[in-house]
Order: sequence, then structure tokens, then C-alpha cells
Amino acid sequence: MTSEQATNPSKYVDIKLVKQNSDTLCAFYQNNGRNCIAIFKEDSIFSNRYKYVGRGYGSSEFETYNFFDGRTKKALIVVYGDNTTIHASEYQFINSDKTYTNKIDNNYVLDIYIISNAANPSSNGYLYDKYGNIICML
Repeated sequence: MTSEQATNPSKYVDIKLVKQNSDTLCAFYQNNGRNCIAIFKEDSIFSNRYKYVGRGYGSSEFETYNFFDGRTKKALIVVYGDNTTIHASEYQFINSDKTYTNKIDNNYVLDIYIISNAANPSSNGYLYDKYGNIICML
């Protein structure tokens, strides 16, 4: 850490993961102990150019970012988190009567779901330990 980073920590972030699903790109980072994501959409004319469209943040280990486009009936659900202390082995959530389950094999999680024909952006779900016990809600 440089002296500038030590004196102005809010100016610096620690990028943990970057992932893309279709035209949506997300970066998971930590800033002052908070888990955060930045969301970008790929330009429809110039590929590899992105427009910033939003962010999400929270203070718990895992968070979800939920957005619903009523015009296209698509839900964007991003699951992100720091698994270094709770050691979850999988998560599960439900949207539009469909269950989504994903194993967690890393210290950091960033998963992007673009759900067509969604009725809403909800992502009611849970984190599970390696024995299948609920750790907490997403």
C-alpha cells in the first residue's frame, strides 16, 4: 500500500472479479470494507466499449443486485460476495417460479443472471454450508 492509498483509502478499490454475460459486464470490488459492484452495458455499435449503468454495495458478506426492465420483461440479478469468512458451498434463489443454484468454489463470487420473461427482479434465496444447512439469506 502506498502512502497515498493509506491517507486516501476511499479513492482506491480492490478489484476481486470481473465477469460478462451477454452485453452486461460487472466488476466486483471492495472499498473501505464494503462489497461493491459496478455494472456496465456494451455499446451496441462499438464492441468492447462499455457504458456505466449502475452500482450496488452492501456491508454483508453476500449481496444481490436486482433490476427489472418492464419493457423487455428481463430481470438482471447479480450475486456477489466475499466468501473468505463464511465458507458457503452454494447458493440458491428463486425468480419467476424457477430455482437457480450455483456451487461456490472460490473466495469471491460474482455471477450474472439475465432472466427473460421475468415477472419481477426478486431473488429470494439462501447461502448453504457444505452440509446443506442454511447460513443466511441472500
